[in-house]
Amino acid sequence: MVRSYDPTRPVDDAVLTDLLDQASRAPSAGHSQGRDLLVLRGEARERFWDVTTGRAAGPSAGGPPSDGLPAPASPDRWLSGLRTAPVLVLCLSDPDRYVARYAEADKVAARASPGAAGRGSGRDAWPVPYWDVDSGMAAMLLLLGAVDAGLGACFFGVPDHRHHEVRDAFGVPTDRRLVGVVSLGHPAPDRRSPSLRRGRRPFAEIAHEGRFGVPFGAGHVVGVDPDPAARAHGRPLPSIHKCTSRPDGYLSTMSDDKSAAKDLVTTLKDGQNGYTEAADKLTQSNRPEWAQTMTRFAQQRGQFAQEIVDMGHAYGDDVDESGSVVAAAHRGWLSLKDAVTGDDPSGVLDAAVQGEDHSVQAYEEALKKDLSADFRTVVQRQHAEVAAARDEVKGLQTAS
Repeated sequence: MVRSYDPTRPVDDAVLTDLLDQASRAPSAGHSQGRDLLVLRGEARERFWDVTTGRAAGPSAGGPPSDGLPAPASPDRWLSGLRTAPVLVLCLSDPDRYVARYAEADKVAARASPGAAGRGSGRDAWPVPYWDVDSGMAAMLLLLGAVDAGLGACFFGVPDHRHHEVRDAFGVPTDRRLVGVVSLGHPAPDRRSPSLRRGRRPFAEIAHEGRFGVPFGAGHVVGVDPDPAARAHGRPLPSIHKCTSRPDGYLSTMSDDKSAAKDLVTTLKDGQNGYTEAADKLTQSNRPEWAQTMTRFAQQRGQFAQEIVDMGHAYGDDVDESGSVVAAAHRGWLSLKDAVTGDDPSGVLDAAVQGEDHSVQAYEEALKKDLSADFRTVVQRQHAEVAAARDEVKGLQTAS
């Protein structure tokens, strides 16, 4: 989830339209399609934050909150970051549409069949509120579509005591349920969520096979209990680690995160060292303005590398191999020791452009891999900024 956005970069209308279209095609029980997506931008978006944080003005401008509750405290980091999102999409469900759909003839007839799931006598007849489930599916399509479009997104809820105010503010019918909100925008640098320090729940605790409590893959044959006698006598089953080769944690065999992260950290450290050396050379060549640019990009690469390393640490993985021989080889950068001939710093810029071409290629290769959604979002954001840095260096090269 992305919780901080670049407020200067709006979401393209065509991209937003495509995301909404994808979300509208999410599956729904009985093809009821009991969901609505309310887009808030500009003043409407600001109104949402005023309403949901209790900052909506009273009868006079600057007055106390209209709900009579105590004035809210200053927004925290989480809220401050989300407020920068240029687009908010309210995900609404329509329970009555489901009830009505399952009261139709085909569903009434289906209820006469053994095991049928037909409902229709009211919301209470539904053991699971599928209207909310299906709205959640639409929200997930928004999140996944945003990643594919190179955007950031976050799903969050609205305090329950603010739901009625949101309905009033935006004309939402009272029969709609506010399931949640998806924020959309171009990601901005931000710290990782502290919650990630908890790590991922072990895969073996989540995925079961054949019988609850039997880890997926433990039996090697679908539907076969690996030790029915042990289960019958209450003896514990073998650990999943004794049955499969799958490791726990952030970078498992289910994605290419770990290998991609190691390659990118190596590339970023390479760039950090190269830019630092370039800044020193340009300072000696009396080009302080170019040296400042090199220093800025050296700092950027260090920050990007640390972001990826911290992400790995949050899941218990060490992806920093910057001290290895490979990382020290400066694979993407030419040696800068002899790059400057006399007082001409153009050789430094040539080396920097070559190094940046390598960096951009490294990110493009990473994005071809099977990455987890969270890590892909980070890689896409960093890729865009690295490419922009490469173009800026090329501009200096052309101007020289």
